[in-house]
Order: sequence, then C-alpha cells, then structure tokens
Amino acid sequence: MLCPICSTPAPRALLQREKTPVLQNAVHHTPAEARAAATGELSIRHCDQCGFVWNSAFNPDRIRYSEGYDNSQTHSEAFLAHLRSRACRIIEALPANEAAHIVEIGCGQGDFIQRLMTLAPTGRSIHATGFDPAYRGIQEDGSDRIRIFPEYFTSDSASRLDESPSVLVSRHTIEHVPDPVGFLKAIRKTLPERSNVKLFLETPDNSWILRHDAFQDFFYEHCSLFDFGSMSIALRKAGFAPNKIETCFEGQYLWVEAEAAPDEDGESQPFGERLAQFRDKWYAIIEHARGKGRVALWGAGAKGATFALMMDPSGELIDAVVDSNPGKQGGFIAVSAHPIIAPEDVPSRDVRTLILMNPNYEKEVRERLSQVCWDPEVVVLR
Repeated sequence: MLCPICSTPAPRALLQREKTPVLQNAVHHTPAEARAAATGELSIRHCDQCGFVWNSAFNPDRIRYSEGYDNSQTHSEAFLAHLRSRACRIIEALPANEAAHIVEIGCGQGDFIQRLMTLAPTGRSIHATGFDPAYRGIQEDGSDRIRIFPEYFTSDSASRLDESPSVLVSRHTIEHVPDPVGFLKAIRKTLPERSNVKLFLETPDNSWILRHDAFQDFFYEHCSLFDFGSMSIALRKAGFAPNKIETCFEGQYLWVEAEAAPDEDGESQPFGERLAQFRDKWYAIIEHARGKGRVALWGAGAKGATFALMMDPSGELIDAVVDSNPGKQGGFIAVSAHPIIAPEDVPSRDVRTLILMNPNYEKEVRERLSQVCWDPEVVVLR
C-alpha cells in the first residue's frame, strides 16, 4: 500500500472500526430507521513521511446524500464568528473595482456562499456559483447573483461556469474526497495556465486530532485528513503554489491560500520540480517530527547552513544545529541565526529528532549520542 499523497510505501495502521455509519450527519426519524443506517469500515492509515491520514477502506459508492442529511453549524454563535472571519479574508482577495465571480466547491446548503455575497462590495457586478451533491434548495436565487448545482465538482465542471472564477473556495470538502490530488487537479483545470486567482481551502488539521487524541474525529465521511506537510505536497502535485497554510478555529482547522503555480520553461522544469519536491518532503518530515518534540540538525557546515536557510529561514521550526567543532559552538548559522550547540547540549535542549546532513557520519553520530546518553530519532539526509 502506498500513501496517496507522497507514494511512500507501508503506511502505519492507526485505527480499525468494522462498523461505523457512513453518514454521520444524517438525521433519522425513528430508532428502527437509525439502527438500519448504512455502515462502512474504518481502516485509518498514517504516512510517517508526509503526515497524511486516510481511510484505506473507504468506498465512495457507500455515500448517498438524501433529504435527511444536515451538516449545518450555523446555529452556533462561535461558529458564525469563525465564518465571518473566513468570509472577510476571501472578500479581501476579490479584484478591486472589477466584476467578480466567486466559485464555492462543496457549498452545502449555500449558507457560506450567501454570507460571501452579503459581504461583497456593492456597486459592481459580483455573482457566485456553488457545487454540492447534498444541496436541496432552488438552483438559482432569482436575482442572477447565486447559482448552485446539486452535483459533485469534477474535471468537467468547468464547462458549467459562464466565466472564469475570480476566487475559488472549498471549505470542509477535501476531507470527504478519496482522491484529493485528483480533486485539486480538477479545480486547477478551471483556471488559465497563468493565473493569479486565489484558492481558499479549509479542512481539519490531522496533527491537532492526533495531538489531542481526538478519536471522535475519525469517522467515515472524513476519508482524507491533512497536516501542513501533506497539504503542501498535494497542492504542488496538483499545480498550485501554497502562499499560506495556517491553522484557524482554535487550531482545529487548516486554512490554505494558494495560487496556480506558473509552468517553468525549458530544461529547468525537471530540476525545479525536484527542488519543490525536496522542500515539500523535508518540510513534511520536520512538521511531523515537531509533533514529537524539538528538532535539530547535525552538521553546521555548508550543508547544514544551506539546509537550515532553505527549510527554516525564520528560525521557527528547527531548534538548533549540532556540531562537534568547538570553534563553532556558541555561534549562529548565517542569515537564519540558528544557534550552534555541542553534542553534549542535545539532552538539555530535549531534542527528540536529529536530521543528519551527511550519511557518511551516521555511525560516528550515533556513537556520540550514545556517549551523552541520549536516544533521539536520527533522520538521515540522503
């Protein structure tokens, strides 16, 4: 079995449930009807390389949206405040003083798309299109401002749009999709080759779920769960450049702002792609490792200084750089300003993961760690 995001083999099994409702948000009218609800299997897998979490037993054919499906959270004042803050972020991204077209993928019953239209500037032509297979309302609102198609968004959905999007929004949808990279590619297909149209995504943060032992957040509808690293990789594989990936709603959700990545020309493209993949891979490894504790590099030479600047220019992800050279200890890496520490300082800084810059020194480094009675995970840069 391979990870659907980074293709790393042998994912770790996290959780198994043999009988779980396939639709958690379906409302049943009698106890007998509820007990007879359709069920499916949970086989939750975790990729230790990129951080992606998914249900390998998910069967999309089991999902059947009907009248009784209701996932609205708009009866909560706390959630309404969150929706307002997200809507304002999106409205700020609309082109100034121009007509605009908002497209929301996975719009539910149209609550958020209506909120966006309420906040949209007046005095210019702004309209919206939504897609959601669970939508039960009228297809058009009568004002020609909102149109919603009660169907899944696919690679053919671009033909439904009467004009190109100004912004694309998809909140709490990608976690329901068994092929998230394919889903993102379908969204990318709606945009011209060179485009500065922004994509906004919101989805549960699986690192929050795992950190808080939120076992109640593993259920059938959510078959694809991301963290920072796996989301970055998925976006790049689909042709997007992530501008911002952060958390919101008290850390429970990822908030993503991305744009279509420009195609590189000529012979530089393969190298550019490999460079992006390198960054995505190691960013995912570092983010995953930080969930266990502090991360340090071993080797404050040219390799370590370059890697630190590439991966953590602001000095927020990597705690320190270890080096055996006493002349470097107590100093700082150029530009990124990571502190350089001695091997003896590793235990006192409680470093849980060490990234070794040169595999030729692996045996020596492990021996040195044994001498200082510390056993962090050693990840070798190869």
